[in-house]
Formats: sequence, structure tokens, C-alpha cells
Amino acid sequence: MMTLPTAQEYYQIMSRRYRELTGFEAADASDIGIRLRVLAQELHTLGERMSRAYADAFPQTAQGQALDLHAEAAGLVRLPPRCACGILRFSRALPGPAVIIPAGTLCLNREGTLRFQTKAEGVIAEGETYADIPAEALTAGPQGNVAAETVRVLLSALSGVSAVTNPEPFCGGKAGESDEELRARLLETLATPPDCANRAYYRAVAARHPGVRSVKLLPRRRGVGTLDVVVACAPGFDADQVVAQLQEEYQKAREIGTQVLVRQAEALPVEVAVLMVTASGYDPAEVAMNCRSAIARYFSSLEIGQPLLVARLSGSLLEVEGVENYRFLSPAGDVTPNEDQMVVPGEVDIGKVASL
Repeated sequence: MMTLPTAQEYYQIMSRRYRELTGFEAADASDIGIRLRVLAQELHTLGERMSRAYADAFPQTAQGQALDLHAEAAGLVRLPPRCACGILRFSRALPGPAVIIPAGTLCLNREGTLRFQTKAEGVIAEGETYADIPAEALTAGPQGNVAAETVRVLLSALSGVSAVTNPEPFCGGKAGESDEELRARLLETLATPPDCANRAYYRAVAARHPGVRSVKLLPRRRGVGTLDVVVACAPGFDADQVVAQLQEEYQKAREIGTQVLVRQAEALPVEVAVLMVTASGYDPAEVAMNCRSAIARYFSSLEIGQPLLVARLSGSLLEVEGVENYRFLSPAGDVTPNEDQMVVPGEVDIGKVASL
């Protein structure tokens, strides 16, 4: 925004002009001095409003609701926060009759700070000891991206179920789209409007599907006139079904002469091994669990083809309260996937030691 005079600067300008016109000083405590100060403040406030209105008139500088209006004019909507998705495993000690797990069954993480809910009804079949059911965090955002084996408390009463856990990390939780993220998407759309003949269209279709965690466009991988839409599906969604739905939508709207293929990203598991020293006064097991969740959140932030940077992975542990020191045993260095691969967590081992 443009630089505006302060209220004091406005007052000084008007005081000088008053002196030039009348030959008298406008004393601060005088009636005219008070009037000039009030007017100076009003001019400053009006200038700020005009400056903001000028900035909001253009998508390059608009903020908040004004930016949303620019986006709506281009057919875009700010992406809302996403809930992390995953699988909850309900189990019992011994085989027995079938047990129904209702949709909406609530569970908690160990700390009791996050709630998770099953998205569909499930059944521990007769003679079986467990059932895996798709679930999601009730709190939208990256805080729902928790490590494996951290959702352990059954909040809803279920007869015949003795334990619950998440065998894999919950992931896909994202904060709502920021002004800068929406602005970048808006400017890209304005530069290349989605018309079924460019990347903006194909990316927009995949990005709005709730089961898509990440998308990467690879043109001409199979020759001229071909486009591969590589997607990573969120846990709890049927990946084959998501791919089929996208393939059908693209098939209806693709331009003539273009062959579109939707396929899943290849997972590239990376094992993480850390030696950790816990600060005095903290429970080592709890700190280790929080470290696992921090590592899970970092992996969830990666997109298809994006490298794992040890420096950023290490930085995620610096934010965990109770960690005094640590050393990575693996990965030994940055991991760079192919353009159609996605780095995912493999086995995560956090060893607790007294010193390094």
C-alpha cells in the first residue's frame, strides 16, 4: 500500500497553513487546535481506508474477503481446512460372534486432545479378532496428522471391543488455504483460464476431490498428446474408486486428441531412526510419541515428487517440547523421489538414550 502521512503530520501541515493564512499560531489547547487535531485523525483514517480499498481492487494485493471475491469471479473458492484421514483398528482378545462398529464411533489419542471418528459402519466378523474401519480427525488441520499407534482410547462404549489403535499414520490434514496460496492459484488461473485444454483445469478437478491428497501433472510421458494425472489418495478412501471417478470426469471433458491417464503415485517408504535424549522432568515415552506425531506431520506436508529434506525433518523435532538432544541414524541424507513418486513414512524408530 502507498505511504500515508500520520495524523501528526496532517496536523503539522494544517497548522502551518493556518499560520500562513491568519498570521496566528493554533495553540494545542485552543478551540482551533483541537479541531485541527480531530480533523487530522479523520484524514489519516480516511486515507488508510482508501489505501486498503485501492489494494483490494487488484488480485495481486487484495486480502481476506476481497481476495475471496476476486477468486469467485474467476470461478475459484478458497480451499477449506481438511481433516486428516486414516484407519482405526478395533480389536478383541479372542474370536467370538460378530460385533458391529457403528459409523461415528469416537476415539481419542493418548493425550485426549484429539478426537477421531469412523466414517462408515464396520464389523468384526465372527471368528475374527479385529476390523479396520476408515476414520477421520474431527479437528481439521495438520494437528490431526498423528503417527501410527497413537489413537488408543475408545470414547464410545462398544460391547465386545477391548482395544483400538491406528496401524498407520493419519495424514492429509491441512490448514485452510492462505491468502498467498489462493493468490498464486488465482493468478495462475487468470493467466491460463481452465478450459479443458490446459494444466489448470486438470489440476483443479483433482484438487477438489476429497479423496485426493496430492496431484502431479506429467505431460507427454506416453508421447505427444498424452497427459498423466498422478494422484496420491488420502487414507480411508478407496484409491481405485478415486482414480476411476477422476478418469471418468476427465474422459467427458478432455479436449480432442488428448489421452488422459489417471494413476496412483508410487509410494517411496523412508525409514526414520532417531536417538533421542529427553530433557529432565519429561516422560521419555510421551516425548517419543510426540516426536512420532511431529514426524508424521512433516511427511503429510510432502507432495508428489517433493524431496524429503533432513534439515526440515530435523526441524520438526526441534518443536517438540521435552527434546533435549537427538541424532538421526536414518535417513542419512535427503531423499529425492522420481516425479511420480511420493515419499511416505516407513518404519519409525525412536531410541531413548541418556546422552549422545
